[in-house]
Amino acid sequence: MRQSVFWGRMCDPALFLCRKMEYNYKMVKKTDHRLILTGIKNMKEYSVDNTAAGMTLIRYLNRVLPGAPSSLLYAQLRKKNIILNGKKAKGGEKLNADDMIRVYFSDETIAKFSFDSETGGDDPAGSGSADVDVSDVSVLFENDDIIALDKPAGVLSQSDEPGGISLNEKLIAFLLGRKDVSPGSLTVFKPSVCNRLDRNTSGIVLCSKTLRGARNLSEELKERSAEKYYVCIVKGCFDINGTVENFLTKDKAANQVRITDRPLSSSSVPIATGYECLEVLHTGVGDLSLVRAKLITGKSHQIRAQLSYLGHPIAGDPKYGDPFLNREMKRVYGTDRQLLHAKRVVLSDGTAIESPLPGDFRRVISPK
Repeated sequence: MRQSVFWGRMCDPALFLCRKMEYNYKMVKKTDHRLILTGIKNMKEYSVDNTAAGMTLIRYLNRVLPGAPSSLLYAQLRKKNIILNGKKAKGGEKLNADDMIRVYFSDETIAKFSFDSETGGDDPAGSGSADVDVSDVSVLFENDDIIALDKPAGVLSQSDEPGGISLNEKLIAFLLGRKDVSPGSLTVFKPSVCNRLDRNTSGIVLCSKTLRGARNLSEELKERSAEKYYVCIVKGCFDINGTVENFLTKDKAANQVRITDRPLSSSSVPIATGYECLEVLHTGVGDLSLVRAKLITGKSHQIRAQLSYLGHPIAGDPKYGDPFLNREMKRVYGTDRQLLHAKRVVLSDGTAIESPLPGDFRRVISPK
């Protein structure tokens, strides 16, 4: 009886086929763990470029496969359906340029989880590069990781509305045009402005080209190890040479700050700026001074508001300036913004970056 049941099961066509498939699957797993019972998975390679060097593997995967949950990615790493340089990886590995990541997913799964950098698709970073004019992009310094741009007055450092054009969008369009980055690489790391200037302040803006550059600049700015020097044209004969310390309190509703000798509230923060008068200018609107300011702390509107508090507002400043002086500057020199310029930056490694004075400064300093 037992023997007849055994032979009956073996002669059942459906059961026989199932056993055969199970046997084939076990044999396949011995030869290649990336093959599955339902068919062979496709393989997609990702070559790590310089912009992503230093990023962890799991963060890189989150960028190139933004639709895939991290739990799924970790599971596929454990199953070796995702490998790094031909070896099993855990996800916490730091990537180097030219590392090779292989993902054994079907084409449908890759399409579902990722932006396709080969076919282009939608702009993954929202750069709108085709519509961005880069003719006014001026490079002051550049290495493999960072780039310093000369921002003209009137250009935002970063856009304050969706679809807006700022120096950040110009940076990306500029790098795309030079083929330093690609639409696909922007899904992994997006070059960005690292320090901001007010819209109508001109001069040096530091930007990252790579993750390593972003981290280095962030550290320099956070620790204040980078020295930042501004020049400005102020009202009157400036006779202060040295460091001035005050407190700054921000009025968010008015987008202005107030400078005092003592803190006004728990939100008041100490500020310090070093000043030096470079030249007294005897002009058609009265005495003005060309002043150099070294930022010791770096708060929003710090130089503009502090100079106004000291009785020497920046010429042309609509928020903190002298209205009568501003009107005269407009009439005589055509000045339509605060004459404040980010002139010089010295990085912690000694690299010095300089920006030439723009034309509206030169018209006041050396009129024809």
